[in-house]
Amino acid sequence: MAEPLEQELLTARINRVSAAIGIAASAKVAPLGLDDRMISVLLAAQALGGPSQQQIADHARIDRTTVSKTIDRLEARALVIRRIDPGHRRRHRIELTPKATRALARVNQPFPECDAEFLEILSETERRHREHALRKLETHRRA
Repeated sequence: MAEPLEQELLTARINRVSAAIGIAASAKVAPLGLDDRMISVLLAAQALGGPSQQQIADHARIDRTTVSKTIDRLEARALVIRRIDPGHRRRHRIELTPKATRALARVNQPFPECDAEFLEILSETERRHREHALRKLETHRRA
């Protein structure tokens, strides 16, 4: 098991890399007027197909209050619709509008370019190791 100081350093390093990638990606999608949280919520709703707000929060790893406020903003921009879940009247299902689907198509265009810019310094072997390690970490943390 890693020493606490080593773990803190790993966390700080991962956060710095993530922040750098996030800044570059945000700059590329800035013309769409969507912030990181809005994009995360839209991507989660798309991936889950009509999820509840709680499912979006769990998937995107964003607290429920922030998800709710973000959905309010997305709804005001006609990007999502809240519908009462017929199986549970106190729960809402979040559906993407056609406008959101078009926006996500535009969001997804620059992201691979941004990833490529950050990964270009890695060899093919390093990229495979990175992918394997990330998948393993994601799977472990979702369990």
